Amino acid sequence: MVYYIEFSLAFIFEMQAIAISMFIFIYFAQNPRTRLKRQHHSWLVLLIMNFLQLILDLPVAMSFYYRERVWPESNAFCLVWVWWSFSADAIALYLMVWIAIERHLLVFHSQELLRGQWRKLLFHYVPIIICLIWPPIVYLGLVVFPAQCTNAWDFGTLLCGP
Repeated sequence: MVYYIEFSLAFIFEMQAIAISMFIFIYFAQNPRTRLKRQHHSWLVLLIMNFLQLILDLPVAMSFYYRERVWPESNAFCLVWVWWSFSADAIALYLMVWIAIERHLLVFHSQELLRGQWRKLLFHYVPIIICLIWPPIVYLGLVVFPAQCTNAWDFGTLLCGP
């Protein structure tokens, strides 16, 4: 019964989240001035990341809530699911942290830090790229290729019981 309630709530809120995300994407697509502003780049990357998580990760969890088991029951599926879920969560968290730091830099230090082209690259684009690349690489080493560990998956728990 609990899984049925979780499935129903996830379904209702996912449909709303997809609709709202689409409205925001349309807004960015129709307003190039907004899209091209430097302070909106990180937000747009975070929105894309959350949308990917919404359409790739949440349906798998909803399938678990509906069936009360992971489907398909395979080691490869659980490995990819755990890797993607952990990586996507970490990317979103790192991006939120960077957005907070970047806001501070843009408000209080924009003239000094972002004066030259290489400084824009160093203080704006490189941190976003690091936020996108670092977590999947780390979780690739921790989840997919662990040093001295064999995975024992439990197909009756969410995320295969990592």
